[in-house]
Amino acid sequence: LDEAHHYAAEEWSSVLEHVAPYALVGFTATPQRSDGRPLGDVFETMVDVVSHSELLARGHIVPCKVLRPEAPLGVDLAQDATEALLKYAPGSQAFVFVRSLQHARETLKRMERRGVRAAIVDKDTSDRDRREALDGMRARKLDAIVNYFTMTEGIDVPSVSTIVLARNCAHEGAYM
Repeated sequence: LDEAHHYAAEEWSSVLEHVAPYALVGFTATPQRSDGRPLGDVFETMVDVVSHSELLARGHIVPCKVLRPEAPLGVDLAQDATEALLKYAPGSQAFVFVRSLQHARETLKRMERRGVRAAIVDKDTSDRDRREALDGMRARKLDAIVNYFTMTEGIDVPSVSTIVLARNCAHEGAYM
């Protein structure tokens, strides 16, 4: 099972009824859940196959440079997402994570005014439109995808080198 951390949730656990009595193997890059449900209720053993440091050393993931404010700002953002992208990562492709659909729309408008080619992807975006946006990134026809509570797993666009986190990230799993 890919993204195995989901199978501890009630809405995913029914899938497990269809695989019993077979051996169950789950894979996930984020074995911790924000609701605290243990994966041990689903899987007998956790095997840490490779560490973050090993993945960095092998070139499978890139080191990140984190820019953040000196002190917590509460609910405020340190800087407008568009301004941050243009100031700290001009010319790069980015995924921009925002806190609401309204925030996504506002961010898209600001990006378009500043010449950043962008699209919005959210939970209601059709498969076709989502695929079109990702293909646009891969073809370098888009500079950014502004997304709201989506595109957090299973996304591989090697040309994207920048993440703008313009929302709270209350759990390590969501941050990773």
